[in-house]
Amino acid sequence: MNKKYRMILVLIFMGLLGISLPVQANSGPPSNLSLTITGVTEEYSLDIFIYQEGLLTQDQIDQAEAFMYRYYYQNTYPEFLKSFQDKDNYVSNTLYGSVDYFEYWDVGSDKKYVMFLNIPRTFKIVLINESDELIISKVIEMKSYDFDIVLDLSDVSFTDEITYDAGSILGLGENPFYESSYYVDMFIRLVVTILIEGLIFFAFGFRKKSTYIVFTIINVISQVGLTLGTMYSFYRGDSAYGTIFVFIFGEFLIFTGEMFLLTLLVREKKWYVRTLVVFLANIVSLVLGLAISLGLLSLIY
Repeated sequence: MNKKYRMILVLIFMGLLGISLPVQANSGPPSNLSLTITGVTEEYSLDIFIYQEGLLTQDQIDQAEAFMYRYYYQNTYPEFLKSFQDKDNYVSNTLYGSVDYFEYWDVGSDKKYVMFLNIPRTFKIVLINESDELIISKVIEMKSYDFDIVLDLSDVSFTDEITYDAGSILGLGENPFYESSYYVDMFIRLVVTILIEGLIFFAFGFRKKSTYIVFTIINVISQVGLTLGTMYSFYRGDSAYGTIFVFIFGEFLIFTGEMFLLTLLVREKKWYVRTLVVFLANIVSLVLGLAISLGLLSLIY
């Protein structure tokens, strides 16, 4: 086995190790709403409530049962919520709205919930105990589609009366362009992408300094463009599906654009070797990133 193939095997091994890192390279968007409930000691179920124009009709109530467990995170659902509207006409999103994926797990004494895609921008968080007593938060307005918020209910308890505007909410942002975490994620993604793809270039014998300068400049431009485009979609879009489309289309442009530009601008080795290496480098970084974003890393949440 010659040196080149040994290097490729080493890179594959490093890639497998990379799956254990809490970073993303060309990876997909995170959950659209990540919610941590803290300060509650009693068992409860959780839902989010959305605004309903007017009173629920009997036909709507009858149809709601068909959607009761569609994407709910557990096998039981408080059935009395089928006909419940709060004082502001808010109703169950599980029954009358849509969430395409809903999951939860324990984090110490707290619980963390994640929801994907069809997340309403305006909603309330609702806790229901076994006695059908309710704790309802104030109205939350999301300014982008990737919130990570905490509802602290340390000073709140279930009572016979519905508790409205409960708890304090942490983590609400106003504009993703002002959030430093986006730029930190972009920097990490950029560094990891350059390292992964750069090692593949090196494994195939690319040694000229100009090759790595061109390669780095193109990656910086593409990753910054993808991040800003996704941020704009988070902020301005009316649906998280739009962000998914922007991301996939952006990845396609990066994939094809890098293959064309690097094949054209790099002056080392034959053109078909350059094209093959760029293709392989993008595939490896994309697969590693998608593996992370799909939850193969426990540290992503």
